[in-house]
Amino acid sequence: MTTRPHGWVRDIELIDTGKVADALLIVLNHGSRPVAPAEIYGLLADRFELTHEQRTVRRETRDEPAWHNRVQTARNHLVRDGLLDDGMHGLWSLTDAGRARARALENLQALCYKCNANKGARDDTDFRNVREGHDHKIKGCPFCEIGGRVVSENELAYAIRDVYPVTPLHSLIIPKRHAATFFDLYEPERRAMNLLLDGVRNAIMSADTSVAGFNVGMNAGEAAGQTVAHAHTHLIPRRKGDVEQPRGGVRGVIPGAAVY
Repeated sequence: MTTRPHGWVRDIELIDTGKVADALLIVLNHGSRPVAPAEIYGLLADRFELTHEQRTVRRETRDEPAWHNRVQTARNHLVRDGLLDDGMHGLWSLTDAGRARARALENLQALCYKCNANKGARDDTDFRNVREGHDHKIKGCPFCEIGGRVVSENELAYAIRDVYPVTPLHSLIIPKRHAATFFDLYEPERRAMNLLLDGVRNAIMSADTSVAGFNVGMNAGEAAGQTVAHAHTHLIPRRKGDVEQPRGGVRGVIPGAAVY
């Protein structure tokens, strides 16, 4: 047992309960099933990049780690506000109001240009331009008219399975606004796509334990092989033995360039 009333415990107690509650909403919203508290502790600790010591340190007066107590406090606030339900065998799940709140939080992460700038993206675009162009569609564009194929989405992007998959579960991450290439996207749209990329990747890893890696990429322009003039990112699951020689990965788009 790690017992250190100061130092690591103080570090945990400095983490704002509201931030833990927001992260809890987002983590639960990414899943499709109720989750046990023990799993939540780990997922949130990963999100806050806690060390092993920070995850396990306990106060002398408590039997549970300080981090668990922090998460439980956030959970209590969410239950009080009608955003979280833990009535199903002690598993945690979001209410409809909780899912709406989580979507709003993710939308804010995707849209807030100040947040992007603070994270090093250095984007000072007024995100109202993104919202105003949100419904910009091109008639006949296959990625503007997705229909019921969406497997995951947020305010600015959605994910579908490729209809001509390179490997099983090959997915596409697509901005909702019609933009020809990655270089035509606003920074908030890129952020939204990256959030989905992480979520879909995690879902694929959970659904298929044979997946050992991914190719992630996009084609920008006809000369680069782009066939649909609506920006999209390919997420291609890879499994051991799916090709004889995987070395070089995406370098293989030029014959003979993969091996070096």
